[in-house]
Amino acid sequence: MPRPKLQRPRRPWCIGIAIAVALVIIIVIVVPCAVILTRKNHGKKITVLFPLYIWPTNDTTWDPLYDSLTAHPDLNFTIIINPSSGPGSTTYPSDEYASQVERLGTYSNVRKVGYVRTGYATRNITAVLDEVATYAGWSNESLSLAMDGIFFDEAPYDYSAAKVEYMQTINSAVKSSAGLRRDRMVIHNPGTIPDSRYNSNTTDVTVVFESSYQDYFSLRHSLQSMSADRTGYAYMLHSVPDNLGNSTLRKVVDQMSRKAEYLFLTTLSEDYYESFDPEGATIADVMPTRITNYPQLEFLVIVNPNSGPGALPSPDANYAREVARLNAYPNVYTVGYIRIDYCRKPLAAACDEIDRYASWAVDHATTGLGVGGIMVDETPNHHHVAQAQYLCALRDHIKASSGLLRDRLVVHNPGTPPDAEMADAGPDLIFVCEEPYARYRTNEVQHRLRELHYHRDRCGYMVTEVPCHQIPGLVRDLRHRATYIFVTEIVGDFYERFGPTSWGALMEALALEAEAEAEAEAEEEAEEEADAKE
Repeated sequence: MPRPKLQRPRRPWCIGIAIAVALVIIIVIVVPCAVILTRKNHGKKITVLFPLYIWPTNDTTWDPLYDSLTAHPDLNFTIIINPSSGPGSTTYPSDEYASQVERLGTYSNVRKVGYVRTGYATRNITAVLDEVATYAGWSNESLSLAMDGIFFDEAPYDYSAAKVEYMQTINSAVKSSAGLRRDRMVIHNPGTIPDSRYNSNTTDVTVVFESSYQDYFSLRHSLQSMSADRTGYAYMLHSVPDNLGNSTLRKVVDQMSRKAEYLFLTTLSEDYYESFDPEGATIADVMPTRITNYPQLEFLVIVNPNSGPGALPSPDANYAREVARLNAYPNVYTVGYIRIDYCRKPLAAACDEIDRYASWAVDHATTGLGVGGIMVDETPNHHHVAQAQYLCALRDHIKASSGLLRDRLVVHNPGTPPDAEMADAGPDLIFVCEEPYARYRTNEVQHRLRELHYHRDRCGYMVTEVPCHQIPGLVRDLRHRATYIFVTEIVGDFYERFGPTSWGALMEALALEAEAEAEAEAEEEAEEEADAKE
């Protein structure tokens, strides 16, 4: 669809404000008996493909989007940056525009792509390449201003050899550009299903539907018959009826998510890329997120406001709201973080921090706030009588705390397998490995893990700096060693942000493993029943 010159925003998109929780999420491999049936009733993970064609007239213009990014930290957004139907005529965007783009870059769930139109491969290719180069050059001004790829609008859909060559040329320019970050994402928008000869391994996503909600249902069967991987498809819908109930809207979104990973929906029927949708909060709320998307997985969430519970009053209102949201998920178990400096922290100070977490649940029935146990970081791994006594006293304090919820789980993190005497000091769960991937694979680490072996139900592994292509194989290995797993590709600050690729890859791999295990168990039960009848 041709894009007019941008207009000033006309109406706000009202979304509740929240603060992202600093946390570590450990996946717990649990296979319910109905895992396969359960999975069929839920949508797949979604990335919002958000066309941001709104000029920031002041520092608050984009607040509806910032609010949505904060309120949905587990929902990824690919945001199309479009200052003036392209990057504009200047080398860098204006200061007012640049400051807002840089602010977007501070969110861990955001990827930014620059808008360039091709005129269905009729526009002068030099002009297109120049605009790609302009976006790439923004990183020279500021790394936080850098784009992560390009959104090619008005991509052709009818075949001609010249048009295919045209698109391949501009794709190559993106993929080889040193000024673009990460995987230099390429998105094509023909707005309809293109000729299959446009398929290319340099095109990451194709918008195969861009029209009204009503038109989607007319073309749904054609879209659902597409056989390629859903991660390469996007739908963009406008004129969504604003009187749909949440359950109906959720069903529609779930249905779309099975065929397209990237979605944009708005109730607006005009200026829908130049205005924020007043129903945007509702639409974002029904998007499948990674927790709701994997009901067969359980999540152990370690909440950590400030290297512990923080000073009283703790937590603040925004943090409290997010913890309560997490507690509302049936497959989430939250625990509070404390660090004991290998038993050098005074026992009374550690117990005081536990009591502060316990105080969160004083009005749990109303607020939903509270944690179900404590993760004790920096626990020693070598046996010492005084340290073992310290850990036992800490365990007893946790188990006796009426303000902690559920099982009052005790988690130790020595980062390596502890001596047997230290493992007997009361933890329900031990993180026996907290290592970067390269070190995890060394003979030294593997020997220690074999030498001090604990049952997988009691073990957790946290492996960082994992190459994304190694994640499926690593997950297959770890699931036989441990019930609790955390894997990320991130180097540094790996507990402060989600891995842009590894987070989804980890859960996809775990879900596949869980489904395979459930199928194997079902076959075994069927064989046992057959044998019993004989």
